[in-house]
Amino acid sequence: MKTEKNSSLNSTKENEEETWKRPDSSWECRLRAFSERFNRFMIAEMLAFKTSPVLTVFTTFLGGLAMGLGLALGLTVLSGLSLMIAQEVVEADLPVIGEYLAEIYEVTIEHLD
Repeated sequence: MKTEKNSSLNSTKENEEETWKRPDSSWECRLRAFSERFNRFMIAEMLAFKTSPVLTVFTTFLGGLAMGLGLALGLTVLSGLSLMIAQEVVEADLPVIGEYLAEIYEVTIEHLD
């Protein structure tokens, strides 16, 4: 009994694929095969998600919130690293760059206090 079901399922899949690939098949057969593949990949559910305004707004809001948080954390880390590198350059007493970075470092420290 199970082998009959499996063989019929396999033959159905093979027939669908052959129908889809055959250039001489009618457009109805191709449309039917496309519709079955469309449903198989759950695209209908994705379209329902996009047509629901509340769900779309909520998901977009959460995505924006996550992007903003990532941007804030990333800029904080990069700013901290650049200040640490600037401090090391100032302590190394490089002639031109050291003086310029020393001024930037002092202004930054003043604003932090």
